[in-house]
Amino acid sequence: MTRCAALIARARACARATGDALEALRWDLFDARLLHYVGDKDSATDLLVQCVRKLEPFGFVRPAAESIPRDLWADTLERLSRGQGTQQEAALIARLACAGEASAGGIAEGATMLKPAGTIFGVLTSREIDIVIGTAGNLTNKEIARQLHLMPETVKWHLKNILRKLGCTTRSEAVQQAIALGLTIA
Repeated sequence: MTRCAALIARARACARATGDALEALRWDLFDARLLHYVGDKDSATDLLVQCVRKLEPFGFVRPAAESIPRDLWADTLERLSRGQGTQQEAALIARLACAGEASAGGIAEGATMLKPAGTIFGVLTSREIDIVIGTAGNLTNKEIARQLHLMPETVKWHLKNILRKLGCTTRSEAVQQAIALGLTIA
C-alpha cells in the first residue's frame, strides 16, 4: 500500500506542478478510495469532502460521484449526519449521493438507507435538483442547459419529470414544492 500511496503522491504533485487542477483532484479522489480501502475512514471522508468542494465549480461533481464506491459515500454521509462537517457540506454530499444512484458503481444502496424519503433527495435526482435550483434563479431552459452543460431539450425533459414527480403544473409551483421538501436555495 505504501507504494500505491507514493505513486498517487507523485502523480498528484506532477499534476499540480503542471497546473492541472482537475488531474490533481482526480488523484485526490483515487487517494480517498485507497485510504478507505486500507481502513482510514476519517481521512478518506475528509479528503472526499474536500475534493467535492473543489470539484463543484468545475461542474464535474456528478462523474466523481459515480466513480466513488457505495461504502465510502455511506461512511461520508454517516459522518456528516453526526455533525462532523458543515450543513452546506452535508447537503452537497447528500445531493451527490443521489447522483450515484443511476450508475452501477454509484452509491444507490447507501444513499437510499441514509436519505429520508420525505425529503427533496428522496424525490428528485441530483440533476433534477440542479435544474430546480436554476429554475428558482429565474433562468430559462437555455441558460440552465448552458450552465449544466446539457442540451435545452434535456432540461425540458427533466422539467417535465420534475413537475410529474412533485405533482405540479408550473415551474414556480415546482420550486415552492421543492423548498417545502427541504431544498435550500442560496
